[in-house]
Amino acid sequence: MIHFYLKDFVWAWENFNEEFRKHSAIIESSSVQAGSPLSREEINRLIPILARLKIYCEKADLEKSINQIYLFEVQLNNEVCTCQTVKVLMEGISETIISELGGRFFVFIPQKQSEFFENENLFGTDVSNAFPSARADIKNAGNCMAAELHDAAVFHLMRVVEYGLRALANHLQIPVSGDGLEYEGWNTIINQIYKKVKDLTESAQGTKKEKAKKREFYSGIMGEFSGFKDEWRNSIMHTRGKHNEDEARNVYKRVSDFMYRLAKGGISE
Repeated sequence: MIHFYLKDFVWAWENFNEEFRKHSAIIESSSVQAGSPLSREEINRLIPILARLKIYCEKADLEKSINQIYLFEVQLNNEVCTCQTVKVLMEGISETIISELGGRFFVFIPQKQSEFFENENLFGTDVSNAFPSARADIKNAGNCMAAELHDAAVFHLMRVVEYGLRALANHLQIPVSGDGLEYEGWNTIINQIYKKVKDLTESAQGTKKEKAKKREFYSGIMGEFSGFKDEWRNSIMHTRGKHNEDEARNVYKRVSDFMYRLAKGGISE
C-alpha cells in the first residue's frame, strides 16, 4: 500500500517550483547571468529540493519524472550548469510530473476515519502485548474501516475474536484434538469452555463473593463469544447480508472492548 501526506508532496512541489520561478526571472532580466554557471552554493541548494521531490515521485510511481530528476542530479554534480540549462531541465520535469499525474488514480482517507489507518496499536498496548498474533488482523481491520470496506473490517474483527477464543481455551486448559485449536469449530470450543467454567466456579475455593466475581467474569466473556458468533461471525463467513458503516463501527467497538477485558482479566496468548 502506497500512502503519504498530500501536504508533504505539495511542499516538495512548491519548493521545486519556487526555484523554477527564480531561474526564469533571472533569464528574463539578464541574458548575461542566464548563461553564467551556477555557483556551488546554488547547486547545493537545488540538490535537496530535487531529492525531496524525487521521494514523492517514487511514492506515486512516476517513473519518467524520476528518471528526469535523476539525470538532472547527475548533471548538477558532474557538469557546469547555467541558469538557462536549469530552467529548461526543471520545466521538463514539471511538465512530465503533471503529465504522469494525469494517469494516476488517487484516493484519500477522510479525517473522521484517519484514526483507523495504518494504526499499529489500534486496540491499545494491553491488547497488543496480550495477543501478538492478532496484531496484523487488528491493523487490517482498521485499514478496512478507513477505506470503508465494512464487510472486510468485520471479517478481520471476527478473526481477532478467534484469537481471544483460543487464548481463553488455552488459559482454561481445554482439551482439543490433535490438529489443534485452529481446527476446532467455535461451537465445540465454546461448549467446552462453558463446561470448564461451570466446573471451576462450582469447585473453586474462596468466598461466595470471589466465586460470584469469577462466574460473572467468565459468563460475561462467554456471552460475548456467543453474541459474536450468532450476530456477525456466521453472517460474514456465510455471506449473509452486508454491513454498513454504523454496523462496522459497532462491531469494532464491541471487539475492542472485549479484547481489552480479556487482557485485563489476565487472558493472553
